[in-house]
Amino acid sequence: MEKIVLDYISVNKNLVEYHYLVSDGMKKYFTTDCMFLEYEENMSEVPISILTIPFVNCMAGLSWLSNCVLFVDEIDATYYESFKSLKVAYNELHNYIGLKGLLTPSKIIKNELYSKTEKGILLFGGGVDCHSTFIRNKESISHILNIYGWLKNSSEVNQVDIHDKEQTESYARTMGVESLHVRTNFVSQFKLSTIDKDFNTSYWFGFLHSMAFLSIAAPLAWVYKIRVLFIASSFTKGKV
Repeated sequence: MEKIVLDYISVNKNLVEYHYLVSDGMKKYFTTDCMFLEYEENMSEVPISILTIPFVNCMAGLSWLSNCVLFVDEIDATYYESFKSLKVAYNELHNYIGLKGLLTPSKIIKNELYSKTEKGILLFGGGVDCHSTFIRNKESISHILNIYGWLKNSSEVNQVDIHDKEQTESYARTMGVESLHVRTNFVSQFKLSTIDKDFNTSYWFGFLHSMAFLSIAAPLAWVYKIRVLFIASSFTKGKV
């Protein structure tokens, strides 16, 4: 079986880097061997087993499609149990493919549950759906989170990223909540066209989009003791 191996995680205050190795047959799907998440918060106190979650979620779909083994050193126990159900759900969603692959952690860590506050994070992309979600749940939302995933490295200056951050901060100030922003290469680390062609799917829409956004918020939920994460959504009358 092919392999994706999380070699090690480095944490330098707000910058989290995931250094990974892939077997020869998987190299054609990647543009780099390092995924990074640049938060605005110091992440050095977040357990490694929690910080591993975004990496696993970003790689999970590719490991299922390619029937490869995803190796990590340690993973949170609660997440690991949930991951099994997540794979079942994706198999039902993509039943025409038949997803395989294995997640193999060296250690499963049972982290002590924190005392949750009444705080909630809303995934915020600036569209109608997230504004609608905020209005419907504003009493429960303390933070709005924008994630920009198309950077190639942490030193890149990108005008879209800057604009997204400014717009999120402006809306947060207007609504009296805190803004959060994460810079990352979670999208650009993949050769999406190659994955899509080889597996006759859309990796972005079918696997990566929701899995990445939800999991990148996980370390922030730990830092801020978040009760609930809101997924921006809206409903159009007459549409199923």
